Amino acid sequence: MNECKVCIVDSGITDTKDIGFIGGTNLVEREKSNFRDYNGHGSMCLSTIRKIVPNFEYYVIRIFGQELKCSTFQLMEALSYLLTNDAQIINLSLSTTGIKYKKDIQNLCKQLYQQGKIVIASCDNRNNISIPAECKYTLGVRGTLINSIDRYYFNRWSRIQCLADSTPILVKGLENQVHFFGGNSKATACMTGIILKMWKQHKDENSHQIINRILKNSDSDVKKVRCDDLKMCSTRSVQSNYTEEDTEMLYEILGEVLNIENEKRKIPFNESLIDMGLNCENSLLLLHRIEKDFHLKLSYEDISLNDVNSIDGLTGLIAKGRKIYG
Repeated sequence: MNECKVCIVDSGITDTKDIGFIGGTNLVEREKSNFRDYNGHGSMCLSTIRKIVPNFEYYVIRIFGQELKCSTFQLMEALSYLLTNDAQIINLSLSTTGIKYKKDIQNLCKQLYQQGKIVIASCDNRNNISIPAECKYTLGVRGTLINSIDRYYFNRWSRIQCLADSTPILVKGLENQVHFFGGNSKATACMTGIILKMWKQHKDENSHQIINRILKNSDSDVKKVRCDDLKMCSTRSVQSNYTEEDTEMLYEILGEVLNIENEKRKIPFNESLIDMGLNCENSLLLLHRIEKDFHLKLSYEDISLNDVNSIDGLTGLIAKGRKIYG
């Protein structure tokens, strides 16, 4: 078998000169060769897959514009296009809750399955009906907060077969700027990366053999996590050369970024900062302030929201920024 290829059906990509990009189509505009991402979602899917498999060839089908919306007919057109395309893995970090055309979508997924292709589709983040994730002949993905992009659970008999990591992580998105990316879309991209990595390691195997390998390597501990709330996720304990002055500076930064009153800034080291108002947007401001005030450089693409969810996690990032850890 030739080198395994992926197709990302989404909002496009930031850089069409990117090594690995080999073509596709645009179903949003008349200009079929315009793959520019005006939202960032497709670029973040690509960046997530690359965290698991840095180098691979991929197609892009652009069905989302800036608003991240498309019609069911555009989705079916994308699936039809893939019947004449040689991508073996199809990443659909998207879903529709409408059931009117479920049979039509399922029939297209069946044809792709019969061609030996693997369609990986995201659940709706609100746990609504999710098509094509619930269709036969696809692998549906739901996220769980395990804070590990290469762990997963797989049950071939379940309505949604895959559980993968939905913990928000920093990845390159719109215009190559880093953004937090999480939820079921991120979990689906992780699952795509996991399957791609396995298929690249076993190039002579077909899709059925790869699915059997996915089943064999499934991590049953993942299904026990069932953590849907970042506030419930445990933070790691970090031993670092950290002074009282450092702590006071961090409290001051947190107070200013999260608008915490002075008398409430003495936050326990393992308490969730989400309770204090931390979110994906202001956590980036927090990281920029830490870099500036502590005079260090953070490795943004190694950071998850779990790393900034407590004082404990932040001290670890500061320690790494100072190169205390080798």
